[in-house]
Amino acid sequence: MRTIAQQRSARSRAGSPGATNAVSAPQTPRSPGTRVHRHHDLHQVNLVGSRAHPVRDQQPEAPLLMTFPLPDPHTWAEGIARGLSEVLDGHRPLAQLRRWVTPEVLALVGHDLQVSGARKAAAAVVRACRVSTVRDGVVEVAALVSSGRRPRVLALRMEAIRGRWLTTALEHS
Repeated sequence: MRTIAQQRSARSRAGSPGATNAVSAPQTPRSPGTRVHRHHDLHQVNLVGSRAHPVRDQQPEAPLLMTFPLPDPHTWAEGIARGLSEVLDGHRPLAQLRRWVTPEVLALVGHDLQVSGARKAAAAVVRACRVSTVRDGVVEVAALVSSGRRPRVLALRMEAIRGRWLTTALEHS
C-alpha cells in the first residue's frame, strides 16, 4: 500500500489523469544549484554566490534595457535656445541650465555672463530655429532669438544621452 505522499509524487510525474490539455515542459539537464523559471525567457538561473546569473540558450529577441523615444529635437532646441537667451539676458539664473547642458557649456555661459554682464531685456522670443541631423542621436541647431532691440544668433550641438537631448556645444553672438 502506498502513502498519500507517494501517490501524489507518482501522479505529478505521470501527469494528472483528468487533465487533457496539460503540456509538460521539456526537461533540460540541470547542474546542482539551478532553478527553472518558466515565466522568463531564461531557461536556467545559476544561484552561485549572492546573485542570480542567467544562462541563455539563445540571444533574446528584444534588448533587456528599456529604451524610450527621444523628444522632438526641434521643440527641444527652441526651449533650450529660449532658456539660454533668458540666462544671458538676466531673466533666469544660470543654475537652471545645469540639467540641460554639459558642464563645459555651463562654464562658457557663466564666463560670458561675467564678461558682458547680464542686461535686463525684454522676454526672449525664438524667431527661427533650424535643426539639422548629423547622425542618429546628434543634431545641430541654428536659432535666431530676439530679446529687446538686438537679436541673438545661437548655434547649438545637441546629443541624445539617457533618453533626452543634452547641449554639448554652444556659440552665440
